[in-house]
Amino acid sequence: MKSPLSLLAVSALISSFHVSGAFTPSSSISKGFSQVSTALFSAPEPLGTEGEWTAYLDEETTGVVYYFNTQTGESRWEPPTDTFPSVYLKPSRRKKAEAKQEEYFEKMEEEEMEAGLVGKLLGSSKKREGQQTEELLKEEEEPEWIKGMLEKKYAQEEKQGFFSRLLNTRSEAAPAPKKTPFLDNVFQSMTEKKVEKPEPFFADVGESESEKAARIAEEERIEAARVKAEAEKVRKQEEQLRKQEEERRKQEEQLRKQEEKRALEARSKAKQEADKRKAAEAKKQAKARAKAKQEEDRRKAAEAKKQAEAKAKAKQEEDRRKAAEAKKQAKAEAQAKKQAEEERKMRELVRKAEAEQKAEADMLAAEERRAEQEARKAEVAEAKRIAAEERKAAAEAKRAEQEARKAEAAEAKRIAEEERKAAAEAKRAEQEARKAEAAEAKRVAEEQRLASAEAKPASVAAEEQNIVEEKITPIKVDIASCVLPHPSKILWGGEDAVFTKGRTFGVFDGVSGADKLDGKPLYSKMLARQMPKLVGNGKELAIKDMQDNLLAAAEIADKKATGASTAIVACITDDGVLRAVNLGDSVCVVIRGDRIVAKTVEIIHYFDCPYQLSDISPDRPRDVRKLSFELMRGDIVLMGSDGIFDNLGDSELVQVVNSGPAKAGAIAKRVSDRSRKVSLNSKAPTPYATLAKRWGDPKFQDGLGGKVDDISCVVARYD
Repeated sequence: MKSPLSLLAVSALISSFHVSGAFTPSSSISKGFSQVSTALFSAPEPLGTEGEWTAYLDEETTGVVYYFNTQTGESRWEPPTDTFPSVYLKPSRRKKAEAKQEEYFEKMEEEEMEAGLVGKLLGSSKKREGQQTEELLKEEEEPEWIKGMLEKKYAQEEKQGFFSRLLNTRSEAAPAPKKTPFLDNVFQSMTEKKVEKPEPFFADVGESESEKAARIAEEERIEAARVKAEAEKVRKQEEQLRKQEEERRKQEEQLRKQEEKRALEARSKAKQEADKRKAAEAKKQAKARAKAKQEEDRRKAAEAKKQAEAKAKAKQEEDRRKAAEAKKQAKAEAQAKKQAEEERKMRELVRKAEAEQKAEADMLAAEERRAEQEARKAEVAEAKRIAAEERKAAAEAKRAEQEARKAEAAEAKRIAEEERKAAAEAKRAEQEARKAEAAEAKRVAEEQRLASAEAKPASVAAEEQNIVEEKITPIKVDIASCVLPHPSKILWGGEDAVFTKGRTFGVFDGVSGADKLDGKPLYSKMLARQMPKLVGNGKELAIKDMQDNLLAAAEIADKKATGASTAIVACITDDGVLRAVNLGDSVCVVIRGDRIVAKTVEIIHYFDCPYQLSDISPDRPRDVRKLSFELMRGDIVLMGSDGIFDNLGDSELVQVVNSGPAKAGAIAKRVSDRSRKVSLNSKAPTPYATLAKRWGDPKFQDGLGGKVDDISCVVARYD
């Protein structure tokens, strides 16, 4: 705590400068200086805390750190204890504080010049009003902040004074403190500036250079001795002030101990009074508890009697309720039994219908397999016959060569004629087999259309047969496809189309909302026709190749087709790498075991508006999303339109793929059939319903229901 003398000196100094908003460092300053405002109530940021003391930065006026006691309201410029944490200022804040200090001292200097305070402190001819400042200068000891300035200036003492600590926030690397007329006039020895003494007008007349130098040296020696004497005087004054401060602290410590002793005695007396009060209260409470216990016993007896009567009445009510409940339960069981029987009958009907549908599908598949086997047998037999004829012709040619060259030429001509006939016969047999397959497919399609309106028409089957062709490759890739048109588009085959060529395949989903012209082929069908011509043998296509081929097909479709279509194309290379490009909301996934390990990214403008190709669309093959993934033996690549992925989630799709035979054709059919079944279920939870609910579609407010659409997929099994 500062001594009253130091506090009074600082307060008098601040008051004499008339600094508005200056901080008053102690609460013990007399009321004569109450006109000086304080910065304590501006809620500054605390810089450090120890016990009841907190350090703040006076950012409004002086730019220095002060310490405030939150209990007593006392404030001071120097740390209250030797253990108070060091105060740290960020560089930016330190610069602001130093600028504020410079500004504050410049203002002091200006005020000093105006008010003539220096003349009053040095006893000059100027008189300044205010008896307090004159009395302060008459004290035996100098203020502590003056001593601090002396110590900092000459570095002759190890301990800093008050004002040196006040300026402790300045950077050590900053320039020397700015000189002020105030300090120059009070203590000329405390500054680096040398005081020029006036010399007589004729001082240099008749004086040699050596005499002049000796005179100046003597004056400097006298001046240095005077400064040293004054510094020694200041040091002694500060030492005396420290002793007084220590004595005052001891007195305060003694007073504090006396106060603690009185407080201890008061607490002891209060405790005795409290014990007496508690004893009386306990006695009173014991009487009250005894009386309350008697009342409680009487109340419990009355309550027990009342409860017994209530239990008897409740038992009667419970018996009546149980009888009514048993009657009601018997009626409900009878009704539930009846309803269960109806549900069982309904399930039986559904099971029979599904069994019939499955049997019909199995029969159709068996017929297709049988027709395929017969066609293959016919091809093998024809090949054997041709081979036998070739061998026979070769033998005859050899004999004819031995007989004569002329006979050899004639025989060769005959053999060539037979080969042409054999080729024509094979071609005719193949055409007849295809016609038979087409007729059978048309018959089956007609039966399915009449039964469930979900089978493929013969025109679609014929078109698919022209587009889709399985290829047996050295790396054993089994590829198959399946297309199911929208129930309302069965007659003309729907808007989806697929193609396969070698190990390259694709799905083109026609956009139903696009404008179409009569007499022109659909955009998706045109893409499916052009891509097999552009991909070559369908092997080893790079991403750039597929983009270029898709661009070429789109340019042809722009001129010759109508409508719009999404596009997804993929290729499996010789080294087992799947490369795919996608434009729109169709998807290609790689299924490995019971999980999806790779998936293309859908690309849409907004809900139900995918990227698409057409003659008026800004979307082009350069906008595709790409996928490159290394396959492993047993991986299944499934590519499909949104008719599949809008109705089947990833987990359900994997379950359907793994629920039956692993052939590509069987997988494609299972996935397509399951997607169609879910699309017709208005209560099925589907990815499309979830997304439609999020977008506020009123048809899917409950987030349930399938989406009826064209369904197309291509399955490639990598073995």
